Amino acid sequence: MQFPASTSQLAQEFWDFSLSLYARPSVAAELLEWQDRRGANVNLALLCIWAGERGRVLSSADIAKAETALAGWSAAVTKPLREIRRRQKAVWRNLAPDPEPARQAVKQAELTAERTEQLILVQTFSPWPEPSAAGAAPVRANLAAYLGGEAIAAPASSIAAIWSSE
Repeated sequence: MQFPASTSQLAQEFWDFSLSLYARPSVAAELLEWQDRRGANVNLALLCIWAGERGRVLSSADIAKAETALAGWSAAVTKPLREIRRRQKAVWRNLAPDPEPARQAVKQAELTAERTEQLILVQTFSPWPEPSAAGAAPVRANLAAYLGGEAIAAPASSIAAIWSSE
């Protein structure tokens, strides 16, 4: 009998998957569009894709559970750091002779907060079954559960762009 990987191993796999997917052409832009225009959490969207690729289908109740698990950390840490980083572009460069070290520190803190969100998500759905063969259907089902039927119709080209970037 094979036992599921530890939470930390799975969190590392999820992080590596996310970095790889995010680096593909157009994927970052599409995910940030979902975040900025639809209020989606990029890590939860990435989880929907990752879980689907592993053959795990998430229900609407699963998505609600994930949103609840992320709410406190996201509101207290991730979102404020994102806002600071975004304000840096417009404001900070005129306030100090070399704001770059501070900008890099905030960027790194935001990435650490994002990685913590991913750990929260992996823990929320533990234990994880062993991956099974899966195609695009579980990914689409997971994104539909997260974004909703109406929302999934609008970014269908976005999903196709992410999927075709493989």
